Amino acid sequence: MKKIIGFIAALVLMITLLPFQQGEASAANKNYTVNVSKLDVREKPSPRAKAVGSLKKGTAVIVYGTEPGGWSKIKYNNKAGYVAASGLKAQTPALSYDKAAAAKALSAKSSPGDSYKTVGHIKAGQAVQVYGGVPVGADQGDWASADQYGWSKIKYKTKYVYVKTHELKFADPYNWAPGVKAEFEADLVRQGYADSIDTIRYEKSGVFANQGFLAVYTKVDGVEGYMVTVNVKTGWYHG
Repeated sequence: MKKIIGFIAALVLMITLLPFQQGEASAANKNYTVNVSKLDVREKPSPRAKAVGSLKKGTAVIVYGTEPGGWSKIKYNNKAGYVAASGLKAQTPALSYDKAAAAKALSAKSSPGDSYKTVGHIKAGQAVQVYGGVPVGADQGDWASADQYGWSKIKYKTKYVYVKTHELKFADPYNWAPGVKAEFEADLVRQGYADSIDTIRYEKSGVFANQGFLAVYTKVDGVEGYMVTVNVKTGWYHG
């Protein structure tokens, strides 16, 4: 009889904890933004654990797991760290893809660069869906900056491939390619070019090769000023 009662008690406990565990798991591997002025990163999920650093408001982070007591596991300086989940805000999912068409016949590459394998060809005028962009080709590291150019990530026959961004005609030149804005803004904050994401402001600068450019204004130590100009399709910027 005692064994039966013990089994029932254990079963009830498992059922009670299941929604909590599912909620914890659902937060893993998702993008968040720091939502407080300063968020301490600790080496263990405890307010008494050693603080190994801190994150500014607006910093983008990926939560890899959760711990009891309201702690989120992140990567900090290439090591596991823990932050209070209450200091994070889930990022709004970006548009799944950007609409474009091939301005000319395109060679689809396995990676962003001319030296990589050609995996297919796209006819001029064919519609494509853009899922991201990179500022310069992966094989352009030793090129002069004036010769470098960006690449767009598209889907070709169920696979992701890369094409030259300046060979696409976008439906909206000023629409950010998926993921580019979040990465750009996070980089500005990491580099100290902005106090937080909330202090970043944009103004249209112009369209070149059917790609929109925005003038970027940020606040550093509370003082606003022009910082850089950014390409919304690739994230390339200069200032």
